Amino acid sequence: MTDSNALQVPDGTKLEVRPKPIEQLLEHNGAFGEGRGGAHHAKVLSELARMIDAGIEHIEKRYDDWRLVDYSMRMFIDLDRPIRHADGTEDTTGKENPFRRAIVIPITYANLISRMVQEFAILTQRDPFIHYEGRDSRDHIRARIHEAAIRYDNEQSMVDLQVWQNLFDAERYGICAMHDGWHEEWGWVYLPGKISPQLAPMIPPHMRYLTEQRREWGLRKQYVRWDAINPRRLLLDPAVPSWNVQAMLFAGWWDEEVPWLDLKTAERPEGPYFNLKAARSQGSGQGDSDSLTQSMTSETTTGDEFAQMPRGNVYRLWTRIIPKEWGLSDIERPEIWWFEVWNKTVIIRAHPLIYQHGEIPLALGQLDPDMHAAFTPGMGEQIRGLQDLSDWMAASHATQVRRALNDEGIFDPSLINAKEMLQPKPGRWARLTPTGSRLLRRGILPIDAMYSQKKMTDITSHHMDLVQAYFSFAQRVSAAADTIQGMPLPTKRTLGEVEQVTGMGTMRIGTTAQLLDRMLYGPLARRAISLRQQLTSREQIVRITGRLKQQLGVESITVDPQHLVGEYDYIAHTPTMAVDPARQAAIWGQFLQVIAGAPQLLMPDPVTGKRLDVHAVVDEFMQAAGVRYLDSFYKQVGNAQMAGMDQIQQGVDSGRLVPMDQAV
Repeated sequence: MTDSNALQVPDGTKLEVRPKPIEQLLEHNGAFGEGRGGAHHAKVLSELARMIDAGIEHIEKRYDDWRLVDYSMRMFIDLDRPIRHADGTEDTTGKENPFRRAIVIPITYANLISRMVQEFAILTQRDPFIHYEGRDSRDHIRARIHEAAIRYDNEQSMVDLQVWQNLFDAERYGICAMHDGWHEEWGWVYLPGKISPQLAPMIPPHMRYLTEQRREWGLRKQYVRWDAINPRRLLLDPAVPSWNVQAMLFAGWWDEEVPWLDLKTAERPEGPYFNLKAARSQGSGQGDSDSLTQSMTSETTTGDEFAQMPRGNVYRLWTRIIPKEWGLSDIERPEIWWFEVWNKTVIIRAHPLIYQHGEIPLALGQLDPDMHAAFTPGMGEQIRGLQDLSDWMAASHATQVRRALNDEGIFDPSLINAKEMLQPKPGRWARLTPTGSRLLRRGILPIDAMYSQKKMTDITSHHMDLVQAYFSFAQRVSAAADTIQGMPLPTKRTLGEVEQVTGMGTMRIGTTAQLLDRMLYGPLARRAISLRQQLTSREQIVRITGRLKQQLGVESITVDPQHLVGEYDYIAHTPTMAVDPARQAAIWGQFLQVIAGAPQLLMPDPVTGKRLDVHAVVDEFMQAAGVRYLDSFYKQVGNAQMAGMDQIQQGVDSGRLVPMDQAV
């Protein structure tokens, strides 16, 4: 505390002046400029609203293109959509699809899902999802402990589902996002009775409640949580390319229709929220004209305290500020602050980011990274032209076929009953008029001369061939060949040709997965270590595998904060990075082949006297291959050392073995 933060009283004593709490500085009292903190709240809110509006305007530029991709993925046709020109402009005088009966050819869906399956297999092929390696032998065990803890975190976050959502967003929109933060779950923790139930008959009846299960309110879980964020809700700095989150002035997202009651449970002093009474008085959805979905209010019929429970949009921002310039503290250096705003009208959260890694807890990935572009198109946008043209071709052909099936023709209504001839039901019976009947009976005019089938020329007969050609063009763009999609090839190919085509397509898709891994999961893996070291506060049992299990001789360990503290520079092996060679089953398998081909390797080393332990090599091979619980495959057969001595003695007695001092 500097002298500027102290007051001197007449006796010379300095009294420390503590800054006001944030909830007082940013108090919302319903009338800006009146009362303590009202004007300050308005000033900070105006700055945050400017960032929010800029972020919404930035992301809304992508909405039209994203909506069209969603239509293709959902097999939906908007029959009222105006004509869209190649430059993006629209002609409202006509319709994009003039055919009232149309279908969507699943070009976008088939290609995107095939690519996602390949990418998902690449990114989730390892267990655990992230491997950690120490820089030297001293931090090897701690790296394995961190790996076990973060494996638990990934299981709690259902990381496989988060990865799938990231891929779904990236393929459709060209961008995906993941938030990483520390998550704690509080609730009732059930504990055994203070006295064992077996002792219940031995204690007085009035004390038997001590044997009953009890519960306490406490911390149930804590872990590093990953959440895939909807790209449509991102709030990003327009001045920085979307991939470079850490260079942005602000970044975040907004959630729609958040129940006010969810925030109330985390109100200060226990939680980070304040101004909730003012937020509730603002109503639901007010001040949020940019929202895609209007907020709703749930009402009940009993109890004033439960009536009008509002829902609202919560805008969550991490922004770099100098707190002194914002009047929030005396710090003059830039800091990352965490703000949340209810319906753009009330600040309900504000504090410095507590995470020691010092980064905005958000990671973004691009499908086709461009370091200079704000956004890049997804695969759905890149093949959308082929998709729209194929839909038009198929719809026009279907319309032509329907016209042929409707049995169009030409007839004279004076000879054939027009009402019966024009009825649309199948199995039509049409009577002749009196004139037609008379001419037929007299042999003047035969039936064939009274009407004629209209000749139909199907100019769309080749449209479906064109659709197949467009599908092939889309496959060239997406690299999702027929073999990758699980479809038989249209013509015979040799095994080498099939493998070459499949391999090249998989390589292209694998490169996309590798780039997403670097941009998205690399930063998440590094920050997970920091979050675990900083915020772990309770013991936790995690399952372990591999060498650590062999060294400790147990299936699981209890991880406490002391196991995680320290400044360790671990190497994070994300899904597409090369793993530690000691974890590759192929390398251990080759090692076993070398041993089998060179039995002399089993002899003791002439210098050290040590002998290769083949059982240990087999154990490492099986563990690298993913086989667990190896101990269950070993059976104890007597005393191995004594059995070996007995065999030696039997050899000496039979004359097959000779002691070394008697050897010639």
